[in-house]
Amino acid sequence: MPNSNNLWKSLVAVIGAAILSLIGPKLVNSEQLTWSKWFLLFIFAIFLLLYSFNFLGKFRQKILIAIRDSSYFSPKIGIIYSVAGNKAHGIPLVWTDVAPECWGTLVRDAARKVNQNVKTKRIDVQASFDSFDVIINPYGGNLPELNLVDFPVYKKLLDYIKRGGFFVNIADIPTYWAYEPTVNRLVDRTPAVYDVNGRVSRLFSRTPLLEELSLSAMNVGKQEAIQIKLNNRYNDFGKSELSLRVSRCVTIEKHIESVTTPIIFTQTLSNEKKINIEITPLFFCSYGKGLCLISLSWLDREEYNKNKAYGDYLDYGICNRDLKKLIPYLIVKKIFKEHNKANSADAKSSAAD
Repeated sequence: MPNSNNLWKSLVAVIGAAILSLIGPKLVNSEQLTWSKWFLLFIFAIFLLLYSFNFLGKFRQKILIAIRDSSYFSPKIGIIYSVAGNKAHGIPLVWTDVAPECWGTLVRDAARKVNQNVKTKRIDVQASFDSFDVIINPYGGNLPELNLVDFPVYKKLLDYIKRGGFFVNIADIPTYWAYEPTVNRLVDRTPAVYDVNGRVSRLFSRTPLLEELSLSAMNVGKQEAIQIKLNNRYNDFGKSELSLRVSRCVTIEKHIESVTTPIIFTQTLSNEKKINIEITPLFFCSYGKGLCLISLSWLDREEYNKNKAYGDYLDYGICNRDLKKLIPYLIVKKIFKEHNKANSADAKSSAAD
């Protein structure tokens, strides 16, 4: 079905062009309307054409990004809360029992601990992301969508990150699932792979966001909670180790900054040869001008082999308690590091002037 927004813009372009076609004869045949009225029609037609070709939208986007990247305003954090008016209580949580409403409080508390201020807002996926320093998806492996044909929310999210945005996924494999209120169910976004016997498997590497970010993810088997050390740059978190039930990890590569010290994982190749690789369950990953913070561990009370996507919301789950404090801490640390850079650049520019 054609995109209604594109149809509307096409109609606007036709109206604008029609008005301009009326103005042309006026230049050689002075009659009926005064010049001032023709001029107003001309301005209106130009406005319609600029709108139809999205020049106004792009200009607005540039203004919002410039304000967002300025050091003069407190950072704004958008928390995805609703989709087309359907609020959080109707959107499935995947591998998290932390209510979406909690993340604003958690991040503001983390900011106050370092004497900083942030603004948080619950947003609909239809809203523009460009004015927000951070976008948090609180639904774990599920990214709410407006439709399941061209996935506009996912595309908007990629554009946001490319242009310098900061995306945070709080649990599980991001974009593995999508939820759209018309269908009213979780839809698997990872393409199916069939073997010769017709058995289905879905590779994490083909999950949309992981594929876009060139991430290699894997299950690491059923794990009990282990003590895992943080990278030295996060020593000011308050503890150097955290208790973490590790479920999934990615291979550490050049574009990944692991929040924890690497976990050594022994992988068996097809020729039975075994190799050791470094993996992490919590990391930053750059994309375009922006950044992602992805936590692959689960934030719920379920066992490894159960997925209660429609579980009751809890303020705090039993498993991986440390993550509920660590993720907000990482968000605050990263955004104020960037703001400090902007302040330093502004100060140097003022000194040069």
